[in-house]
Amino acid sequence: MYWNSRLEAEHARIVALLRPVDILVDMMAGIGPFAVPAAKRGVRVFANDLNPASFEWLEHNVRLNRVERLATSSCEDARVFLRRLCAPRTMDGGAAEGAGASELLVARRKAGDGRVHVAMNLPASALEFLDVFSGLFREGAWHGELPTVHCYCFSKAKDGAAIDDARARAAAVLGVSLDGRSEVHVVRDVAPSKLMLCVTF
Repeated sequence: MYWNSRLEAEHARIVALLRPVDILVDMMAGIGPFAVPAAKRGVRVFANDLNPASFEWLEHNVRLNRVERLATSSCEDARVFLRRLCAPRTMDGGAAEGAGASELLVARRKAGDGRVHVAMNLPASALEFLDVFSGLFREGAWHGELPTVHCYCFSKAKDGAAIDDARARAAAVLGVSLDGRSEVHVVRDVAPSKLMLCVTF
């Protein structure tokens, strides 16, 4: 019960941050614990999971909750998924709305120019995928506030050093310091001397 309640509280925490003008990009969506409640709040959601079984249940949960209009599901590598959303779109004749802009940028404008939140809920390996952000939101390819990323990870650091460990490991993959521009909190105990954390930047 403790394990479930802590995870449910974390899902609710992220969803509570979202407004209908925001966008949620769920790179490792599983069966939809972030994606489906967010869509039920009126948030435009792009959800992805590489595991075919998870993807099948994600689509089932989207249909079951009748949020197909707001939630788009895909089954591909997380890096491929995010790069595709951020790639400039080509339109025949260039006259269509959003010609040249990425799918994500067009969706953000249609939603009301809110914030983009990116969830990376695969704590065993999500940190490894942070390299996808390098150069992805460069000037000219993106307009407005940069996305807020919520990346989950595990840490076995001792003596209360797990928060610093998670931040340092995320920064190492990104290639930039996260000191002063990130928040890290403990989600739950996984095992003795092993914590699940969320790095937000």
